[in-house]
Amino acid sequence: MKQQIRQQAETQPMVEEADVLLVFCATDRTDFVMPCGQYGYVVDMSLATGFALLEAAEQGLDTCIICAFREDSVKDLLHVPASARVVSMVALGYGADNSPRKTKKNMEEIVSYDRF
Repeated sequence: MKQQIRQQAETQPMVEEADVLLVFCATDRTDFVMPCGQYGYVVDMSLATGFALLEAAEQGLDTCIICAFREDSVKDLLHVPASARVVSMVALGYGADNSPRKTKKNMEEIVSYDRF
């Protein structure tokens, strides 16, 4: 199955190589638009994906978020109902190498106060 999904995910090798592939689907109220103009399910699934990434890191697992995929094809492969949306996928497992983690940016590089 992972090999078939990989073909729908721009051939990203981590899809097939991962121990587990999590697929985040919105199944309810996918037409709801929040007052800010964003679809509610995208925000909900983004939060769910983010929390899964944090918990995986806490458990010592490596992850890679997968957002480049052909949704209709993935839905067909996994028998996801037409009314649902596949929002993201996460490749999850133990990395094959001991490559160092990327250095985090300083807060000053990513945070601003009172204006953009």
